[in-house]
Amino acid sequence: MNKQSLIERAERLFKTDVRYVGKNGFWVLAGQGIVTVLGFATSIAFANLLPQHEYGVYKYILAIAALLGALRLTGMQQALTQAVARNFDTTVLLAIKMSLKWSLVVLGSASLVAMYYWWHGNTVLSLGIFFATVTNVSISTIGLYGGYLVGKHRFKTSTIHFSILTLATTCATVLSLSITDNILYIILANSFTTIVTLLALSLPVLLRIDKTRPVSKESLAFGKHLSAQNVLQVVASQIDKIILFQWSGSVALAGYAFAVLLPEQLGTIAKSTIGIITPKYAIKDENSLRKSIRKKILRLSVLMAIPCVLYIILAPFVFNLLFPDYQDMVFLSQLYTIGLLALPANTLLATYFNVRESTKTLYKIKITSAIGKIILLLGGVWFFGIVGAVLAGIFGRVLLLLIFSWYYNLNR
Repeated sequence: MNKQSLIERAERLFKTDVRYVGKNGFWVLAGQGIVTVLGFATSIAFANLLPQHEYGVYKYILAIAALLGALRLTGMQQALTQAVARNFDTTVLLAIKMSLKWSLVVLGSASLVAMYYWWHGNTVLSLGIFFATVTNVSISTIGLYGGYLVGKHRFKTSTIHFSILTLATTCATVLSLSITDNILYIILANSFTTIVTLLALSLPVLLRIDKTRPVSKESLAFGKHLSAQNVLQVVASQIDKIILFQWSGSVALAGYAFAVLLPEQLGTIAKSTIGIITPKYAIKDENSLRKSIRKKILRLSVLMAIPCVLYIILAPFVFNLLFPDYQDMVFLSQLYTIGLLALPANTLLATYFNVRESTKTLYKIKITSAIGKIILLLGGVWFFGIVGAVLAGIFGRVLLLLIFSWYYNLNR
């Protein structure tokens, strides 16, 4: 059987443009592979060089900073990618300016939280939360240029840039960990490295954008709507860590962080791989879009089961080798992986509503699912601690799938 026949059979099986995925998916997977390896390196350093209590405090700081980031324009990059895919190139420049203005609100809120902890004598939490927020704001603002690259299908450049940024921050983190276990110094090193690297990578790209291309004000407005929809989503994604820290302590949060670490990385790889079809979906008509998504959901869900099963089998060996102090988290990590089976369907259905720019429907979906997840987390952690947080993560994904499916069928 020749190469052409294999490609055609694969396209019939997966109902996907294999040539497109093969060309662009290589760079997406290569980038995620690099990020995963570097993530392993950072995780190993944290697991073996930082005491569990300190690591729990570190994760709490990052969670508070991320929670404050709910006020950022978190949905702008997704809207920007679709705009650039339709040749509205200069939209990225206006999006960055808009994000800068919103960042002032985030930094103002971070300053108030920092003052609160400073007043109570906790310098580490005070300064740590502020500088971690500065880092997040820099990524969400300067990092918008990444949406331009993806919209232009420049996956190779996007992958190289993201890999350089990840490598730089990994080196800064590991180096600081090898020198000190002071959380504040670790955060400062990461913040400085992130900002400098982002500026060095983004400026050459932004300066070469064709200024004669039009701006999509509709996409900017859609980006604002997506950001508003994401507020509760951000809260739901961080409240588990904050609740665990407040109710169970820093050591419990450290254990939970390692329980979900590798499954979340696996999920990120899967989402990125599926995400390479988003720019192409932006140019599909309604009937073709629905037909394509329906056929992909089942096939990709079955395909997702393969890495999930492999991880469940290998998890004990991975923890024993890389995270020896957290081996009591193996079962919870395996359990958490089950929720990833809903990820392909959730990602594809989210793509459907985003491409259609169904603002009202997205509001309903995201608000309902976020409230549901928050309720699950509050009840789960209150009654069952870490186990409850893991179960809430699983049922939260299932709940999102049920809500997506309801509105998808409703919009026939």
